[in-house]
Amino acid sequence: MRRSVNLRMTEQDAMDLCRVHNVPFFSTMSLPLGGTRVFCRTERGADELRLRFCDLTLPGEDLSTQ
Repeated sequence: MRRSVNLRMTEQDAMDLCRVHNVPFFSTMSLPLGGTRVFCRTERGADELRLRFCDLTLPGEDLSTQ
């Protein structure tokens, strides 16, 4: 599994979401097509974001290169 997740929200909103839900992350990156990529410290954290916020996840391996 990957430790990164693409979310349909701003960088600040993504960081706030991670903090509120105690998901440790080490970096975020704005995506050119909109949204934010969150780099979680653990696979478990990334999985938690994918499961809890499946309606906010963006498809694709890495939208930053499209």
